[in-house]
This record gives sequence, C-alpha cells and structure tokens, in this order.
Amino acid sequence: QNGITLEVNYSGSLDAVDTLMNTHAYDAVWLSHAKYLQLVPEVKAQIAASEKTMYSQVVMGIKKEKAAAFGWDSKAPTWKDISQEITKGKLTFAMTNPSGSNTGFVTLVGLASSFSGKSDALGVEDIPVEKLKAFLSGVTLTSGSSGDLATKFQANPGVADAIINYESVVKNLGPGYVVIKPQDGVVTADYPFMLIKSSNKKDAYDKILSFLRNEQTQKGIVVQTGRNPLNGSDDSSVVNELPFPSSLAVVDAILSGYLNEYSKPSVNFFVLEDRKSTRLNSSHGYIS
Repeated sequence: QNGITLEVNYSGSLDAVDTLMNTHAYDAVWLSHAKYLQLVPEVKAQIAASEKTMYSQVVMGIKKEKAAAFGWDSKAPTWKDISQEITKGKLTFAMTNPSGSNTGFVTLVGLASSFSGKSDALGVEDIPVEKLKAFLSGVTLTSGSSGDLATKFQANPGVADAIINYESVVKNLGPGYVVIKPQDGVVTADYPFMLIKSSNKKDAYDKILSFLRNEQTQKGIVVQTGRNPLNGSDDSSVVNELPFPSSLAVVDAILSGYLNEYSKPSVNFFVLEDRKSTRLNSSHGYIS
C-alpha cells in the first residue's frame, strides 16, 4: 500500500537483543515484547520509537481429558497447582528454551517472581531455585522457537500433556485442548514495532506503523493470527499480569540457573576422530 519493501530477518526475541548488541545493520526491530530489551542499556539506547501492534498472552494449552481430570476445565488453577501435578508425575509439558525464545523466557521469569512472592523487587538471593527445578522437571519437549515447538508438539502427541505458548498458537492446535490462564497471572506479548535511532527511515517506519495499527489491518491480525487487536475487543478474559524483574542481574541469574540448575540434564555424546589412529584408543577415549 505504501510502496515500501521490507527485508525481514527472523529471530527469537532474546537472540534478537544479542544481535542488536553486535550490529547496527537494522532500521527497525519487531519483537514479541520489549521487557528484556529495556533491561539491556546498550540496546535500549538504540531505540528511537516503540509502539504496540497487537496482543497475545502466554498460556498453557492442555489436553481436554487432562484438564477434566484435574478439574481445570471448570476452574483455572494457580501456577502452584500446576507445579504440584508436575511433581506428582501426573503432568508433562512442552516449553521453549528460555535462553533464546520469548515464551519460555517470560514463563520462567514470571514464575520466579510469582513463586518467590517478591514481584518486581525480586533479588538474585530471592530466586526460588528448588521450586523452579520442580516445575521444569515436567518438561518433556523443547525447541528454540514457539512456532517450531507447536509443530513438534502436534507431531508427537504422546510426548507431552500440555504446552506453554502464545494463546494464539494454542487456539490453532484444535478443539482437543483447553486454554489455561492461571489465577495468579500470565505474561502478555504486545509485539512492539521499534525504530532504531541510527536509521534514516523514520518516514517509512511511520507509514508501516500506521498500516499495522489501522482498523482493517487489526481485523486481519485477529483472523489470520488469532492474536488480539489493540482495542482488546476480542480478549474475552482479563487476568493478572505476572511481574517482571526490574534488574538485568536478576534476569541473567535466572537464565544462568536454567542452563545450569533448573532444567533437566541433557545427555550429550561426543564422537572425536583420532587422526593418528584407526582403532579405539581407550586411554584417550577417542573413536575413529
């Protein structure tokens, strides 16, 4: 409509922030949310303008029969209720890797605040390590992106009972799933479209933003993506927003803890070539 050609490079939300720390090659950035970005001074300083474009809450989608068995089809559980079923071995779920993808990231960070009871005053010493470890013991499927996770989840229905993802993604899984929005809160993605200060494309940015926010496009967003429009008219339920830590040190500690403590250990096999030998060298562990 405006004669503007867009060249898009796709990335996970956290990975995009890392990219912006190391390059100034972009005119704009369009992420699921900017909460993490705002905590990184080097990247926050690059943003000249930021406007929301749509909404989608990060929720749990659970198989109908499981929801009925827990009584969650009639009354939403708390995150503590969900964790209790996980620790009993009665519930498994799929979640993206929090170190690269937004849905796993905001869930982990939100749970850390919720389980600790500290909200945005959460300090590194307040991170509820054991509670996070117990919750994440239920992860049986993971991926680096929300879309790929949903694809794997549908392709392997016996691997997990539930999935943590955007509500728009869960709704597209089909009628066999119940959307769970825990009573104590969820995190909402608002998809801000942001202009980079070093760009000379302010006019193009304004035109694209106007296009994304006009009534016709907003209606198309609802139909094509299942996300909610800016006026909120398609959002049938209102729940609390999980608190987000105000300190980058806390967020980094939570992510580091995920990689080193909270998540279930992965099993890695290394096959190394010993170019000096064609036999098993048991003293060095080389296999060629």
